[in-house]
Amino acid sequence: IAICHFFFFQAEDGIRDFCLSRGLGDVYKRQVSTQSTWGMRGLIELDERLSAVVHRQRLPRLLEYAVQVLASVFNPHNILIVILVVLLIEIKRHTPGLTFCYVAAMVLGLGFSTLLKRVIGRPRPTLKVIEEAGKSTEHRQREKNHSMPSGDSVQAGAFAGIIWLLHGEPRGLLVTAGVMYARIYYGCHYISDTIVGAALGVFTAYVVVTGKRLLE
Repeated sequence: IAICHFFFFQAEDGIRDFCLSRGLGDVYKRQVSTQSTWGMRGLIELDERLSAVVHRQRLPRLLEYAVQVLASVFNPHNILIVILVVLLIEIKRHTPGLTFCYVAAMVLGLGFSTLLKRVIGRPRPTLKVIEEAGKSTEHRQREKNHSMPSGDSVQAGAFAGIIWLLHGEPRGLLVTAGVMYARIYYGCHYISDTIVGAALGVFTAYVVVTGKRLLE
């Protein structure tokens, strides 16, 4: 859209040669750049407002216990348990290579997410809104790095993607959705962090499975 605006305004001013593009043409380019910047800011603000609604939510105690589990299931401290679960699925469903592919996707996703966190550098939500909602701040206090993308959502997306692609079972995506919600609920992330994270996880699963099939 920005490119279309650029060429439209250049033509309207009678300037079609880049070498002669001066004066009003440069003004129009600056206007397009400013509009793009404000458009991005608007999306970020919308993301933060919608996330704040979840940050302020307070679920019934029984549901909150379930959300606590989902918020930490893909934590590095529990990753061996997840690998064991995948191994059990591999044995029960006779799906050779399932565990290897998950570990490969997990490592690849960790590398991508660590790099993107450093490049994007988005701060995490503040503790204040979680404290005001009367929720546990344990999950949020553990997080010291940047917010985008959500590492737990990456791992959850890789988990669901590997099982879906190799076993044909898409229900793992429900686990991914639950993890995404839980990470937002406890103020560890914004909504867009988890969407990008889950998409990245599924992508790494696709890359690993595709590589496996090419080598077979």
